[in-house]
Amino acid sequence: MTRLVSACVALSLLAVPALAQLSQEHAGWADGPAGFLLTMEERAAWQAVASDEQAERFIELFWVRRDPDLETRANEFKVDFEQRVAAADLQFAVGSTRGALTDRGRVLILMGVPDTPWNSKLGDYLGDLYREAPPRADSTTGIVEMHGLRFNLYKGKALIWEYGRDRVPPSVELGKKVEKVAFAFFDVDGEGDYRLATNIRHSQLASEVLAAVPASHFLHPELDEVPAFPLIAGTVAASAEQLAWLDVDSATWPEAAQAFVTQGVAMAHAFPAWVFLRLPAGAPAADTLVGRLTLADGSLAGTFQKSANGLETAQGTIYEVMVPAPSGISTLEVALAAGSRVLAARSLEVQIEEVASDATYLSPFFAGAQIIEQRDFSAGTPFVFGGYHLVVQPDGAYTKDESLNYFCLVVRPGLGEGGQPDAMVRLRLKHKGRPISTAPARRAELSPVAPDVFMYGAPLPLGFLPAGADYVLELTLEDKVSGIERTTELPFHLAEQPPVAAGATE
Repeated sequence: MTRLVSACVALSLLAVPALAQLSQEHAGWADGPAGFLLTMEERAAWQAVASDEQAERFIELFWVRRDPDLETRANEFKVDFEQRVAAADLQFAVGSTRGALTDRGRVLILMGVPDTPWNSKLGDYLGDLYREAPPRADSTTGIVEMHGLRFNLYKGKALIWEYGRDRVPPSVELGKKVEKVAFAFFDVDGEGDYRLATNIRHSQLASEVLAAVPASHFLHPELDEVPAFPLIAGTVAASAEQLAWLDVDSATWPEAAQAFVTQGVAMAHAFPAWVFLRLPAGAPAADTLVGRLTLADGSLAGTFQKSANGLETAQGTIYEVMVPAPSGISTLEVALAAGSRVLAARSLEVQIEEVASDATYLSPFFAGAQIIEQRDFSAGTPFVFGGYHLVVQPDGAYTKDESLNYFCLVVRPGLGEGGQPDAMVRLRLKHKGRPISTAPARRAELSPVAPDVFMYGAPLPLGFLPAGADYVLELTLEDKVSGIERTTELPFHLAEQPPVAAGATE
């Protein structure tokens, strides 16, 4: 007897489902709204999931297999599903049961908003359905019974949702005369608890339609891996080999190489990261640029690989790229390579301000000595202002014969008289923390570069300053209409002029 009991206990332990090993977050996933979409095969596969890692992979693949457009990062089906769940939770909650898990919530999630919703007294609806008058109600309770359903004749309610045949999954065969499918919900006591009717005339068809919906959304059964989406449109996701290049501990960063990342402006509602990389003169030319963006919570935003089109300058070759990044702090790892040889790898902290959709936004000022005319450019091209490509100078190194050119962008500026932007700019030059020159505030002439986006730029000749010293140019731009202003400090070093050789002429 003892052996028999021990054997039964052992068998019961073996029968414990793998899901019991999951965290609470994942163990109940299939019992939530997403469970309505599981096919029979998927439900069986879910029962075999044995770890949180497997559960996360299952859930991610679950949504991808229903994505109508695998060429985009957005999953339109999931977005629509989440909107339906939110609507059901808001409208259909009963007691402690969330709205999405009620019968009405399930039908809304699977079928969407009905073409024709209507309601009736429950007795009247059944009477019309079966073409008979309801029986006399109990004089004390008001309870009647019709076709196996007990309800309060005076309080019972019926809610009917009708869907046209074009809303029915193709796998369900409808008779030629069937123009719509009706889902009937009954509130037998008139207290707001509507249950889907399953044992009345026509309810069998409604049940068949609901059962067919999950398979109709299962668009990509062949997928067994989540596709890798590129972070930047028009590029390709980085390969595993390329991602290994981002190991900054083993990759070199050439002496005199530079890296700089800042918040840029693409359009009035798009604020990507602008990335500037410069390899020193004499360094090999890169042909591939690879990147990976990781969010603050450790999740992967995406990767990319693209051709590295360098721009030759006196200080070396520069490589620039626009990377879509969400507001907040994230980490961008980038690598430049020639063939399979890594030339440089760097990890950069990205900080993107959150900008309200109707607010005025002033970018910081960007500075450099060299400007290249670039009339052919797309919105958001890094460090291009109007038709002028600024070669930024992150190290702030200038010579007396150069000018410090500064630019900024203004999004949705306040409009003054005549419907034109009204902005002012103030300059202050400092040495060792003390002002040495202050220019009076003057009007900043803003030029349009995109819808609701304007630029401002000007040069500061440096020939009047003593060489061999460090300076700070403080720039303040103020939108006079909104009162918003931003101050940028641009530190720079003015190098000593090389001595003139004997016999040379200037």
